[in-house]
Amino acid sequence: MVTAKDKLRKLLGHQLRGICFSAEKADQSSFEEHGIDGVLRWSACRAERLQCRAVRVRVRRGVKLMQTRHPDIMYLSTTDYVQHKHAPGSAEANSFNRMMDRYLGELDAQGCAIALTADHGMNPRRGSTRAPT
Repeated sequence: MVTAKDKLRKLLGHQLRGICFSAEKADQSSFEEHGIDGVLRWSACRAERLQCRAVRVRVRRGVKLMQTRHPDIMYLSTTDYVQHKHAPGSAEANSFNRMMDRYLGELDAQGCAIALTADHGMNPRRGSTRAPT
């Protein structure tokens, strides 16, 4: 499991045996507590608090976990920072969506079953030129 926040890791990973770390505190990962150490070696990005970059790093690490550890189940937690800051169809939103599509494609190519969830409704943004689908 890779979560955005450490409080979510502690909640969802309570008594979990396996790999369970947060992007927020990936630099503090240890085998004893998180089932893995040296997570930051997988990425040159150290700026975990930059939201868009943190999502990219988290998903990239999930892909790496699948490639190297082959877990039976993996939970990746992201944020909706980009969706709150950039309207659908904007350059920033499109770039983010292409990045997510690429990583989800990598997981799909490895034979993963992928489920996506959201924590709230999907209403069109004010001023958006795109119709809801």
